[in-house]
Amino acid sequence: MYAEETETEAREQEEGTMMAIGPGLTGLSYNHQGIVSVPHASGVYALYTVQKWVYVGESDDIQRRLVEHVTTADTYISRQQPTGFMFELVIGDEARRARLNQLIVALNPVCNQIMG
Repeated sequence: MYAEETETEAREQEEGTMMAIGPGLTGLSYNHQGIVSVPHASGVYALYTVQKWVYVGESDDIQRRLVEHVTTADTYISRQQPTGFMFELVIGDEARRARLNQLIVALNPVCNQIMG
């Protein structure tokens, strides 16, 4: 059983995702405990509430960027009071930006509309 789980994790890492982003999927709590479970790795992330997708972003260090979001007060994103987030590991700047654009079109997050 352990060998099967390790092979699955390795395959998911090769494919670039350990977690997927999208409606109906389970995310993590948008708090310190949830954020510290995220790797210091390249990828995309989505912030959400129960009612809406708030923001989709990308970074070469997802954990660092999420910490910046959660500790920066009085921004349009913080005023939306996100309660959860999801992330995908994506290697390479071009691939990361391409996935970001796909997610913005698919999820229509409110802050990406405002921020451009």
